[in-house]
Amino acid sequence: MDAQAAVERLLEMANLTDDLDDEAADHLIEWGANSLRALIAFEDDDQTSGDKLNKVTGLMRAARQIARQAPTSNPQALQHYIQLFLNNATELYPAQAVQRGTEVVQSLADELAGKSPTQAIQQLLAAVVPSASAPPTVEDTTEESEMGLSFNEYDDPVM
Repeated sequence: MDAQAAVERLLEMANLTDDLDDEAADHLIEWGANSLRALIAFEDDDQTSGDKLNKVTGLMRAARQIARQAPTSNPQALQHYIQLFLNNATELYPAQAVQRGTEVVQSLADELAGKSPTQAIQQLLAAVVPSASAPPTVEDTTEESEMGLSFNEYDDPVM
């Protein structure tokens, strides 16, 4: 499965943004689509691409659950979902060394309690990806810069 096919499948999954306001849903979908484009850009194996799609959607579902509960929940109520979110993030981004110990979960829960859904999503994604509003993109790969190639996430390669 190529990156565009994975993004199309992601966009068909309405349950990824159920019960979120438009701003939070748009942010989460944009992040998920950009992440898939970057993660699957050079992937030739359909099984691996499908696994990455499943991991991205799992991370998005966990983020949605936390974002839905954050405005009205106390920190303890968020901890289980934050742990699931961090576990999914570790599988998706093993090179990021995602912190997921008890203290990290408690700290994130304290920070997220009372936040709007959009703020919660932004903060969650920032906790696992250094520039969460702009996840790693195809342009960031070393191979391309060494070969003199530049990719726009929507265009064909340019030499």
